[in-house]
Amino acid sequence: MSEPKPSSPFRHAVAWSYLMTGGQKGFGAAVVLVLAALLAPEDFGVVAMALVFIAFMEIFLEQGFSVALIQRRRLRPQHEDAVFWVNLGLSLALTAVSVAAAPWWARMNRTPELAAVLVALSLMLPLRGLSVVQQARLQRHMAFKALAIRKNAGVVSGGTVGIVAALAGTGVWALVAQQLVTGTVMLALLWRVSDWRPRLSFSWRHCRQLMGFSGHVLVSRIGHFVGGQSDALLIGL
Repeated sequence: MSEPKPSSPFRHAVAWSYLMTGGQKGFGAAVVLVLAALLAPEDFGVVAMALVFIAFMEIFLEQGFSVALIQRRRLRPQHEDAVFWVNLGLSLALTAVSVAAAPWWARMNRTPELAAVLVALSLMLPLRGLSVVQQARLQRHMAFKALAIRKNAGVVSGGTVGIVAALAGTGVWALVAQQLVTGTVMLALLWRVSDWRPRLSFSWRHCRQLMGFSGHVLVSRIGHFVGGQSDALLIGL
């Protein structure tokens, strides 16, 4: 399935954008309410601290390249190939860093079970690395219908698996399963709705052309992370 052309009606795109956000928040809230009745507060706390660490890693994974792909006036296939391979390499490297840092992060939070949870959730990094270019292309073409279906299907699938796992008495691992299934389903659907595939080529010249813009986005996102997650970090510690 090919991405819609940029001539898609603006109103149609906006409507699907609202549906994407509203559906995600609505389904997500319903799942959280059910899981809250089945799991202990400590389970949510452990996963929350693991996700804070993963969110920090994701800042350096994307580096603002997705925004650079969306806003660039003359986008070449070499730009997309470069971003894909950079993000794939970074995702694997950051996954290794996250796994290695898991015992340290667990000691910092005085929560031994956090180490294993963070190791498992580190798989979210390569899932993210494999989705940056396709998602940016869909956003560039205002294909919010495909993005909405993908995101809501992922939330519903992950939530269903999480609830079933919680009923089976898996505790904190129900929340881990929820996150991983959501990410896997979203990635699979993203590759299904996008016909773009990476080529076995890489151009440093085209990569550098995007770095100027992406660097400013990276700095902005680091500041946003510090401002938005500092309370969770301090409370967790």
